[in-house]
Parts: sequence; C-alpha cells; structure tokens
Amino acid sequence: FAKKLAVNGLQYLGDADFSTMVSTNFSPEVAKTLNELGAHDILQMEQYMDFVRCRYFRKTLICHSGIRLQRAIDASRVKDLLLASRALPDEGHAPLDPGTRVTYRAQSGGKITCGATITKLAFRVLEEAWPVPVAFGELLAQCLAEAARADHAVDGASAGDFLAGELLTGIAAGVVEWRTTPVRYARSPGGGAPTTSPLARLQATQGYKATNFRGEYVALDEIHRQTLRLLDGSRSPSAILDALVSAVKRGEFVLNPENEKTAVTEETEIRGLLGPALEKVLLNLGKQAFLIAT
Repeated sequence: FAKKLAVNGLQYLGDADFSTMVSTNFSPEVAKTLNELGAHDILQMEQYMDFVRCRYFRKTLICHSGIRLQRAIDASRVKDLLLASRALPDEGHAPLDPGTRVTYRAQSGGKITCGATITKLAFRVLEEAWPVPVAFGELLAQCLAEAARADHAVDGASAGDFLAGELLTGIAAGVVEWRTTPVRYARSPGGGAPTTSPLARLQATQGYKATNFRGEYVALDEIHRQTLRLLDGSRSPSAILDALVSAVKRGEFVLNPENEKTAVTEETEIRGLLGPALEKVLLNLGKQAFLIAT
C-alpha cells in the first residue's frame, strides 16, 4: 500500500484514530518490543501493532508526498483544537484535591489516571458539554473559574501548558476526542423547532435504530423513535407534543403509566404524561448528537 502511495505522489500521514498509533497503550513489555522493531520506520511499527491487535481494517489518512511531516507532536498544538470527552471516573465521583488520583474511562475502553485539579475539572466540563466539543481556550477558562469557585489553588500562569499536556495524553489514550472545526449538532433543542437529519428521520420511520451526526448507529425506544421522525424543523415542541398525542390516539404506539399494564386512552392523561416525557426525550436526543444547532 505504501509503495502504491509513493508512486502516486502520496504518503502515509496517520490513522484517523490517533490512539491506535501510540505504543504506550500496550503493556510495557509489548510497547518496548514495538518501539525496538519500529524505531526508524513508522510503517513497520504500525504493521506490528496491527498484528498484535489482530486488526483487519484501517482508517488511514494520507497526504501529498511533498508535505514535510512533523512526527513529534508538541502539546502546544492542543491549544488550537476543539475537544470532547464523555469519560467518567471509575468511582463515580472525582475529588478535586490533587492528592487523590482518579481513573477516567471512556466507553471505548481507553482510560487515563490523573490527580491534578485542573485535569479533573476539564473532564467534568467536557462531560457536561458532550457531545459538543469545547475549544481549548474556553475549556481552560471554565476550569480556572470552577477551581476558583471551589477554592482550589491553580497556577493560572502555567495552567494552560499543563492542561494541554494532560489532554494530549488523554487523546493518545483514546479518552479525549479532538477536531479542528465546529460541529453542526447541539446538546439541547434550544428554542424554535428542533431538527434532525433526513436520514435519521427516515430510519426512525422504518425501525428502531438511527444514525446520529457522529456517524453512530443508535438504538431507539418507541417514544424516542416517534419523536425523532417528527423533527423536520417545521414543528415547535408544542406541535410535536400534539402530533405524539394524535399518534397515541390513532394507536400507532401505546402509552403505559409506570408500573401499570393498562394503556392510557384519555387525551388529557395522554398529554399529561407525554409533556414531561417529551422534554426528557429532546434532551436525550441532544446528548446523542441527533439535534441540529440553530
């Protein structure tokens, strides 16, 4: 593959998932061997990584061969990125004092252990913003403000460089995502008429799974499916509620109060149950990256 790239004036840049290129994600013994085998040839090292992982499919990024690549990544580059993470502390709670080390784990399995107050605050801010990425400068400002409110001393002069290094470690571990451009989706429905993609609406009409704006195929329960198919940008939340009430009355789906087997049929009761439920459903769809930012 690499030879064919070279013939066509191209070269290997890296993998779309940066964490798969980092040998330190293996055990120390394996990482040592990989570094010895691929000390002077990144292609050889990554091929051996594929062997160790039994990896059959790659997400390869390529570029023109005339571009001079800088393989040594400086943490300062993180300051130009937008960052996202939904990694959560293993213990469910992360004490902010630097004496307590906390392990954060991503759904992908990646993990990172840290003790610094500002790093823990960064993971908290990113989790609260998920799935929308946060610019590094904004993230740093929020962390410093939160540290001051919590009365935890943080050296503001060195905090930026330190946090950039911590987040680079998180990126390498597969715990922090990064991008260079803003996303088109929002965490919450906001005002106006909530909207999703035509593809998600079609999939929700046809079944119980739909593709969000992150390219993930998400399972839906009945009320999320019914709501998602209505989000074409022409309906306010109140109009969506009216449409859901009508769907229940037509028998398109059944509404059962909690711990009760009897379906609700009276419109007043249907509306009383669906109203609060719809608010939660729209928030959930936002957290699942289905809502277009307006």
